[in-house]
Amino acid sequence: MQAPSNETPAPAPAATPAWQATPRELVRDSAYVMTSTGRLQAAITVLDAWVRDHPSDSAIALDLARLRARAGDWQGSIAQYSSLIEQHRTAQLLFERGQTYLWSGDTRRGEADLLASEALSPRAETQRQLGDHYRWQGDFARSASWYRIALRSAPADTGLRNSMQLLDRAIDARLLLPGELSGSDFGSGVQVISDNAGFDLYALRLSQAFAVPVGSSSAVTLSGEMRSATRMSLAGSESQLDAYGFDVSMASRVGASKLTATIGMLDHGNMSRLLRGSFAADGFVGSARLKASVRRMPAYESLWAPRMLGIAGSPAAALQTQANLSLPIGKAGEMYAMGEFLSVSDDNSRAAFQLALRRRLPWSLSLLYAGGMMSYDRQTALYYSPARYLSQSLGLEFARYREQGLSFALRATPGYAWMREPAGTADSTTRDLSAFQFTSGLELGYRRGAWDLLLSTGLSSGREGGYRSQNALLYLRRSW
Repeated sequence: MQAPSNETPAPAPAATPAWQATPRELVRDSAYVMTSTGRLQAAITVLDAWVRDHPSDSAIALDLARLRARAGDWQGSIAQYSSLIEQHRTAQLLFERGQTYLWSGDTRRGEADLLASEALSPRAETQRQLGDHYRWQGDFARSASWYRIALRSAPADTGLRNSMQLLDRAIDARLLLPGELSGSDFGSGVQVISDNAGFDLYALRLSQAFAVPVGSSSAVTLSGEMRSATRMSLAGSESQLDAYGFDVSMASRVGASKLTATIGMLDHGNMSRLLRGSFAADGFVGSARLKASVRRMPAYESLWAPRMLGIAGSPAAALQTQANLSLPIGKAGEMYAMGEFLSVSDDNSRAAFQLALRRRLPWSLSLLYAGGMMSYDRQTALYYSPARYLSQSLGLEFARYREQGLSFALRATPGYAWMREPAGTADSTTRDLSAFQFTSGLELGYRRGAWDLLLSTGLSSGREGGYRSQNALLYLRRSW
């Protein structure tokens, strides 16, 4: 038998108190406090150290990826998400990495991740993000399609409905040209056109729009105009001709397109009244913008012809048919093309085409190229009507645009022009000429709340004989 021992048994190890946090909890709590006080980098350092020692802790690795994105460390965040996706590919991880790609400016990879997430598990959150992405890219048709899909999944989502309202506003804003109104806007504009060949035109225009019915995307606009133009006789004497006019226009938007019809009259006093009007269809197909229009106007307005005001035998009106295409090229380029046919009431006609390319550069600069051609069927002394006019130009633009506040654009494009003009001889022969061409422009815009102000000016030259022209537009719009 073993003798009883006088030794006291060793105490059992003490249990961890229930109130004491584990090291993992301390790391997350510390990162939370640092983030709450604005010390994002310190929080990232703490979480990064834990993930390096515990690479299998996916929850804290996800916290780290989100925190890096919040701090603007796009590449670090994307690398963290990619590591997690290699371990476990889920719709949520693809969605969050796709968002981060978009924020970093890599729209191609961001779109691919969002589509992959949607394929794994369709969700209203992903569908709405795709709608936002295409809206930011200007692809309004696909944006509207994804918003409609998301609305079927989450009909009570107020955030989604707000995004759809932003899409409507974006379409309205893109389709609204200077001088056009929507809703119940009021607008006024002053325009000045002048050249050293004797043409001067000054116009004041006041307009008021009315939504029909109230709150819809259709609007009726009533406009009144006063204008004064220089009238030059064949002998070279000048006189002023005043005119008064009014217009009624109806604009209605259907999806990502807008139809606009205008009819009006211009009274030149002793001269006969002129009926004017237009019809235009403007909209988006994918990321491309297409516009087609037909317009009837005073001939002197489209031809800048001072000898056509009241001169016997001169044309009174011109009918312009025009098509425009604007298309983004890659992430930093844009193409613009315009084709035009102008029929003048003296049985003359003009065909024109223009191609312009824009390439965005660093520091708010863009490289601009413009090439164009123009030709008249017949040549006349009443207005500039070359048998052929070709031009090429290359220049720079410095621009900054803001949703609110001051925006501006300054551009200068030197180039060269080749033309075939009447030689001024009795046998109606022509001569080939060339001239240095220079075009410059300045645009200043200011938007604050319901007020929108635009000042646009331009100077151009490019014809034999030192021809120069200037134009300016001051436009004010008030939204109610």
